[in-house]
Amino acid sequence: MSVPAAEDKIGDDDLLNPHTMAASVNAAMVVLMNNSFDAKEGMRYIDLLDELCRGLQDPDPRVAREAAIAAVVSVMMRGPEGSGMHKLRPLLATLARIRLKKAIYIHHEIIELPPVVHDIALRLLRRLPEPALRPQLGVRVLVEIGDSKQLAGDFRQYKKLNEMVPFIFSPPAEMLENALNEEFPWAPGVTASIANEIRLGEYCGRRQFKMRPTLLVGEAGNGKSRYCRRLAEIASVPIRILSIAGASDSMALRGTSAGWSSARPSVVVQFIRSTMVANPLIQVEEVDKTDSRNKTNGSPLDTLLTMLEPETSRAWFDEALEASVDLSHVNFICTSNTLSTLPKPLLDRLQIIFFPAPRKEHYPGLIDSILRGIAAEFKLSDARLLPEIEADERDHLVGNCENVRQLAHAVRRLIQAKVREPGAGRRGPAN
Repeated sequence: MSVPAAEDKIGDDDLLNPHTMAASVNAAMVVLMNNSFDAKEGMRYIDLLDELCRGLQDPDPRVAREAAIAAVVSVMMRGPEGSGMHKLRPLLATLARIRLKKAIYIHHEIIELPPVVHDIALRLLRRLPEPALRPQLGVRVLVEIGDSKQLAGDFRQYKKLNEMVPFIFSPPAEMLENALNEEFPWAPGVTASIANEIRLGEYCGRRQFKMRPTLLVGEAGNGKSRYCRRLAEIASVPIRILSIAGASDSMALRGTSAGWSSARPSVVVQFIRSTMVANPLIQVEEVDKTDSRNKTNGSPLDTLLTMLEPETSRAWFDEALEASVDLSHVNFICTSNTLSTLPKPLLDRLQIIFFPAPRKEHYPGLIDSILRGIAAEFKLSDARLLPEIEADERDHLVGNCENVRQLAHAVRRLIQAKVREPGAGRRGPAN
């Protein structure tokens, strides 16, 4: 089997197409193993790639040449835009760039690679993004601290934020998307927007869970708040729910300054300290219902703006600590029933996603999801340990509830009524 020449038709646009990758990998493997192979044999060779890549530093030209080809093949098989024909875990873009650069160095300084392999390595390298900062495992949240005496007493605990505060790593975008679509089948567009942001982070080598500041807009009771909670649970990030409905000053979000006897840091800073996670999820509910009539101490939306703005969030000044804190890694999701009462500066800083209401055909699945939530609340291992809801009771719930909030209340009341029945006891899950 011959190796295709560099001028063969492998265009930049379809370079990472699975079929093109399969053909290119086939050709490169022929050179590497000096024989033909089928897909089954190829799977056995994939396990050797990482070991062969260690030979990139080997002084023997033959070993280095084989390792350089292996590096190119491994990037194609595990490229950042897809999982390749064998659906392996993608390489981080930064690692892929390192491997390709070493392969090209070997071509120029040690021994030539086959033309097709060198050509593919160059074009893959051009397609990969330039590396950003080295992937971080955490960040110092307290970025500027003055006299240590100012963090005395109750504030002494916040000195911990001057050390490295870890990130929660992001789950794979596909897993996150599948889990949310299973529970919220009426909101695929919402889930796709969030998953695509995670995919972009994966492509660029970002490991921590981070999404753009987002505003979910939809009618009351359609599941926005529950969606945020499940997103946090699936992503394994701690969540803090703040309701600023009716709040007339910014102290609800900003905290109080050091001059007050009841001084306390921002609620966001408090939550970072209590969880020791630098990228929690802050859910700000009902931002359209803040009281704008009294602005003696500033509007909570004004404070929220400073936390969302990239420049100010990196060194946000906490008046209680009298120090700057880095809130740029915090995830913010706001909810609202309307856009009409929200100021334009706030809307400009948020990704606006309209959250649709579920239809009646989604209610049976919602009932099961609500039961799982109740079971989790009471630390039950299985929702089937709760009293069973009969088919006619399910039909009644579906027919008489108008939104998710009503359905959740009705399911809970029904379960409460069932546990009061004589002889009601915990039942075991069916086999």
